[in-house]
Amino acid sequence: MSAWPGTVPHIPLRDSFQFVSHQAPLKTEMSSGNVRLRRQFTLRVSIVKFAIRMTSAQLQTLETFVFDTLDQGTQKFTMPVWGPHGCVDKTCQLSDGTFSASPTGGGWNVTLQLNVENY
Repeated sequence: MSAWPGTVPHIPLRDSFQFVSHQAPLKTEMSSGNVRLRRQFTLRVSIVKFAIRMTSAQLQTLETFVFDTLDQGTQKFTMPVWGPHGCVDKTCQLSDGTFSASPTGGGWNVTLQLNVENY
């Protein structure tokens, strides 16, 4: 499994960090009575969204990592992820296989939404 590039920052911008404890259960409407809820996975998968400030060179490294190493964002990878227990290496996958970037003051703000295993 590939690791997050060491030259690309992983520390989120202040106030950009959000997480959802786990993915929503599947719902089945019943003909009468309550809705039936079932978990989607046996593995705990949390959704983590954050933005990172990058230089143009770091963004280019990230693009190469996502397109070439992660096969256009379809593969899992490991990276240090911030959370309640500090910064810990976790297995991740880009939620939709993509990321977004917007120019700001000579650099880039890159927004990632990750599926993080056992967060």
